Formats: sequence, C-alpha cells, structure tokens
Amino acid sequence: MMALHRERRREADEGDEEEGEGEPSAFAFLHAGVRNLAGHTRVALTIADWVKSLGVRVIFIDKSDRPYVRFIPTAFPEIQLKVTQKVNPGKFRIRDINKYYYLPHLKPSDFTMRVIPSSYQGEEEIDMPPDVVEKLNAGFFTDIEVYSHLRAPLRQVGRLFVNYPTKDMHPLPGWFRVLTNSNFTRTRILQKWGKEWDPIVLYPPVYNVYDPNRTKDIDWIFYSRLNPGKFKFLKDFLKSRPSHETFVAVGQAEGYEQELKKMGVEIHANASFEQVRSLLERAKGYVHFMTFEDDGQVFGEHFGQSIVEALYAGATPWVPDVPSGALEIPGVHPYLSVDQIKKKTVDDKFIAMATEKFDPRARGSEVLEKLAL
Repeated sequence: MMALHRERRREADEGDEEEGEGEPSAFAFLHAGVRNLAGHTRVALTIADWVKSLGVRVIFIDKSDRPYVRFIPTAFPEIQLKVTQKVNPGKFRIRDINKYYYLPHLKPSDFTMRVIPSSYQGEEEIDMPPDVVEKLNAGFFTDIEVYSHLRAPLRQVGRLFVNYPTKDMHPLPGWFRVLTNSNFTRTRILQKWGKEWDPIVLYPPVYNVYDPNRTKDIDWIFYSRLNPGKFKFLKDFLKSRPSHETFVAVGQAEGYEQELKKMGVEIHANASFEQVRSLLERAKGYVHFMTFEDDGQVFGEHFGQSIVEALYAGATPWVPDVPSGALEIPGVHPYLSVDQIKKKTVDDKFIAMATEKFDPRARGSEVLEKLAL
C-alpha cells in the first residue's frame, strides 16, 4: 500500500505542476453532521474558519438542513418500510452557526447544504452547483465515506482529518494527506493502520477569547455530551466532593437530567457560545471524564478543545491519567482516581503557553503549510 500511495502522490504533485496552480481559489470542507453540537464538529468548523481568515475561500458542504427520510427495501418489491430520522435535540440551523461556535470569519453564506448519502443509501453521488465546481480544487474531509460519494473534480489532493482510528482503513481513493489532532492520535494511527499513513499533526485551533480573572462562583464544571461511562465518573466525582460545592454540566444530557438534578447539578444543554464562555470563566475547576478501551488498553481524549478553553478561562483542568492527547495541553492535572482531584489555581504561564500553541492568531500560516495550500 505504501508504494501505491507514493505513486498517487507523485501523480498528484506532477498534475499540480502541469496546471501551474497557486493557492486554491476555493477549499471545500465536507463534514457529515455540522448541525450537531459536538467536539468533532467544532474541529472541522474552527479549521475552516482559520483557513478563511488566511484569505482562502471556504465552502462548507454538509447534509441538507431538512430532516430526511430513507426507505428500507423488504423481500416484497411493492413494500418498503419508511423510517424518518429522529430529530436530535442538539441540532441547530445553519443561520444560527455563530450563536453556538466562536467563528469570527465563517458565516452562514459559506455553507452549501447538500444531501450527503450514508453508506446504506447505495451509490448516490453529491452534485454541487456549477460555480462551486469551477472554482473547487481542494478538499478537506472528516469522513472518508463522504468523499466516496462526491462528484467533483478535485484537481489537488484531498486532506483527510482523522480524529481517531476507530475502524480498519482500506486504501483511500486517490492520494490523501492525512492529518490528525495530536501526537497521541498520530501514534495510534501508526499502530493501527501502519507507518505508510504518516499523518501530519495539526492541533485544532482554539481561540483565546476568555477572561480568567472573573469572580469564580462555580466550584466545578464539566463540558461534554454525557454517555454511560462519563456519567459513572461524574457520579463518583460528586460523591467524593463536599456537599456545599457547586457543579455545572454543559452539554447534551438527554436521559440523565432527572438524576443529575437530584444530585444538585445545574444543567446547561444547547448552551450558546456566550453562555458557555461565561460559565467557564466563573468556574474554579474543570473535570474531564472521557476514557475508552481500545485493543485492551485504556485511553483518554484524542485532543480536547474544551480542556484548552477551560484553561484559557482560568478553570484548572483535570484529566484522566491515561495516554491521551489531553496530556499535550499545558497546565493539565492528571488523576488516577477522583479522590486525587483538588482545587488549584491556574498559573498564567500555562495560559500563555497554550495560547501560543493553539490560538490561530498566534500560529501564523501554519495551517497553510500543513494543508499544503
């Protein structure tokens, strides 16, 4: 496979030289699920915002803004089961994109909403408007299945951003520059997929627009969608804390609301960016609970934008002491058990170090180099 990739890369590079193309006139971001309030969506959006800030036209392509219906064929051709997608309470309209994410450059007009078929929907392809196709010569993909359905002449190679290698990867269609979010994830890609992938680390951009010196009247904050594993850690943590301490959970908590309220947790689901910023700035400590098992080992967060944001806001971040991208963030405190989590003051030097490492305004044209624009 390595030889195949090298040959495709050589052909792509020769094609670029023949056309004499400079910077692309348009750069497409394809991401299934942009209207979900989720960390992987923030990664794609903030990188797109960063690219646009550097003078490159951005076109963001995603699923249609309307709910979709799919048909499941049965053994009888005249009978089909009609299944309507359940509406996710964490979804929002593209016109409200700047309400939920800090995107100083990306606007709703940058989005081209097209139905992106999933793998179970056959061999449908995505048609894009002619004016987009004429100018499009590069693509950034967060899901390889999206690329396989795209009907567009990408004259330059695509960029596949891997948040984590969760499944076996087959040879990619054409040559891709593979990027990922941390050295931790890069190591896992090499271990699971092989050295020929050689991914480039591009830390997701995180803007420092926080005031760490606000009055701290929230003891602890948690900022993530809840799942059974995180909920168990959260309950263990709450049991370990004095009853007078305050705790705020930000993010989707569907199915856990009643139990959280009984434990005295203040819940903010579907919070706007301004609400999240205010809550983080008021918090003394930030606790992160994400762990998962892979190949018989326990790992943590692949990167952790919310962890960086908490640090910027002056909330001391605590993360599980297992291999993770979170440990690459300056100023984090690892813990093996919730009993080890203590109140600490954030050192300003760690905020400065994180800003230099993650804030796109301090990182110059790094993204152009790593995306090879």
